[in-house]
Amino acid sequence: MLTNYTYFRMPTQENRQPYILTTKNNNNRSVPLPPTPRREYSQISSRFQKIKFLGKGKYSDVYMAVDRVTNCIFAIKIIKKSIINQFNLSKLLTQEIKILSQLSHPNIMKFYGVISDDKEVAIILECCESSLYKLYDKLDQINEEQKLQIIFEILQAFSYLHDKSILHRDVKPENIMMIQNHIKVGDFGLAIKLKTKEKMKAICGTPQYMAPEVFKGLEYDIKADCYSLGVIIEELKCKSSEIRNMVHIFKQNDYNLRGNVKDFLQLKIFSKVKQLLSQTIFK
Repeated sequence: MLTNYTYFRMPTQENRQPYILTTKNNNNRSVPLPPTPRREYSQISSRFQKIKFLGKGKYSDVYMAVDRVTNCIFAIKIIKKSIINQFNLSKLLTQEIKILSQLSHPNIMKFYGVISDDKEVAIILECCESSLYKLYDKLDQINEEQKLQIIFEILQAFSYLHDKSILHRDVKPENIMMIQNHIKVGDFGLAIKLKTKEKMKAICGTPQYMAPEVFKGLEYDIKADCYSLGVIIEELKCKSSEIRNMVHIFKQNDYNLRGNVKDFLQLKIFSKVKQLLSQTIFK
């Protein structure tokens, strides 16, 4: 049986959502709405007011919603308990929540907690309305520097994950979110934390971005994510020879020949991106 989760970490000054509901005062200036008085919430729907449908996963629905207590806007990933029981998802969901709770990186969606009622479980996340997938239609409007920043931030996120031995297993443009022109890797529903020298064999992910060894049902590890990253970076159509070489290495059929994500963060072509990011207050 699934544990009856009921914790939710309130946003603090350090991790507060950039989106806060506002109203106009007498001087026509935007000011935060006063929070709803604290009380017990027996249903997720009484705590969070859905504003917009953001997307649908295999077993879940994601909404933009406002928290009636803080008036902050979040993304809430809702999974029905009937679905959890029907498809025996309890272990997978517990694993996702455990991994999310261990992550803290500027290029990974913030996790604020999870609550449940008698019918549903809701994972509370940072709200990102856009994604890399949506950006694909505008690639001709994006210059090389912007593409390099996107690639660099993706590499930073996965270098962090792989350092923690976390294998994402569903790397695709739809799961690379964007907020204020910065990357936020999301959807850890298939992610797993590997033990030392551990290999996986379960076939999962999206075929178009799946590493050959995963597709064939062979053993795989962190390098499976690298192949998926190679496909995505290739789709961004960078003109740089250094980036093309990175793609070539990431997309090797033999995973032993693929480089580590961290190695490519040191490419000279990213020096200007590093300087630019160091001057921003993005966190």
